Amino acid sequence: MEQKFSRPMVFLIVLLSLISGCIGGERQVDLEDMAKEHAGYLSSGQYEKFFNSFDEDMKGEISLEELESLWSEVVETYGEPGDIEDISIENDGEYTIVDMTYAFSKGESGVLRIVYDSDCMISGFWISEVSGYELPPYADQSAYTEVEVEMVSGDYVLSGILTMPLGDGPFPGVVLVHGSGANDMDETIGPNKPFKDIATGLASQGVAVLRYDKRTYAYSIGINEILGFTVMEETVYDALAAIETLKAVEGVDPESIYVIGHSLGGMMAPRIASMTDELAGIVVMSGNARALEELIVEQIWYISNYDGVIDDGEMATIEQVTEMALRISELDIGEGEIVLGAARAYWEDLSTYDQVEVARGLDTPILVVQGERDYQVTMEDFQLWEYGLSGKENATFISYPGLNHLMMYGEDRSIGTEYYIEGHVDEGLINDIHEWIGGIA
Repeated sequence: MEQKFSRPMVFLIVLLSLISGCIGGERQVDLEDMAKEHAGYLSSGQYEKFFNSFDEDMKGEISLEELESLWSEVVETYGEPGDIEDISIENDGEYTIVDMTYAFSKGESGVLRIVYDSDCMISGFWISEVSGYELPPYADQSAYTEVEVEMVSGDYVLSGILTMPLGDGPFPGVVLVHGSGANDMDETIGPNKPFKDIATGLASQGVAVLRYDKRTYAYSIGINEILGFTVMEETVYDALAAIETLKAVEGVDPESIYVIGHSLGGMMAPRIASMTDELAGIVVMSGNARALEELIVEQIWYISNYDGVIDDGEMATIEQVTEMALRISELDIGEGEIVLGAARAYWEDLSTYDQVEVARGLDTPILVVQGERDYQVTMEDFQLWEYGLSGKENATFISYPGLNHLMMYGEDRSIGTEYYIEGHVDEGLINDIHEWIGGIA
């Protein structure tokens, strides 16, 4: 299965969720040449030319400086890209995806995917399969087995993997719920697979874990263009289906099912818990307590000022994103209009949801975990969870010095390019979640 990745939160995602496409037919021949030209801009360091080919939404999602830093990190880690070995074009009349396969100079193979809108401007891009993945040292392969499963959620069938401890059980079970964007079951980003780390780490200690491809990954063509698409379709309904799927597995304790939600999944974990009586507890991992549009503006400022200087172009982007965030907060979004990657229905639904308030009304035990180096969801959010849930005897809070948004260790200030450096979810976090589950089960 092809592994996709993008940045783990919607406001920093390089591949926007809602895209239209380049015209098909004879246009594809021209598009192939165009894609090769654009890829050449990256490999030759002509970042400004590549950046100038972005559509307006993309320019609001990633700065020129961040583009340069991201590609430089790819080259430093995997080497220079060689000649294009293969190229493919997918077009359904609405948008167009071009995949170009390279062999990097340090021996890895990778695919550069570029997505074009109806005006043949770049709506998204990423590199996939640029490095192999190795299990974390805390994964004991003799303690569990992995089984492929299919999960039915409404009209959709999603592929997943059940990581099952060996033995008679019954074992407590965990459902992993993704962050924003078209995430695969491992939440793959670069060489990292945070969900596989968590699944194998917990299964090594006697916890069954179900992870699955996100609906927007498995059905990427046109899925977000469905009328009325909200976070319910993006995340919640599939999480509820996964809970029912895991509950029915022989050897899993149906009275001991938990959800671990990462990022957007953490934000939505209280809503998921409020819609089912099947959960023994939820884990909010790097989950925002504030509105997404507020974090969008905060992150743009952080990224733009990372080098201590905000130039005119960066300030223009900040002003543009700030204006769009204000429109989101006021629901000043026209019918069919896309603002920061989503239509009015998406933002309207989120405007009615207060995750901390919903969590406060739950009887379900809650564990909130946060990396102290996380710049996407910060310690301010963690403190808001603590304040909002103060007095709840079944709420537990743990923050981790040195961990970033992926709950992986690093030094200095965090930035998105470090997600492309191989690492693993912190073992201490895995142990704390296991201990917390053990205290409830």
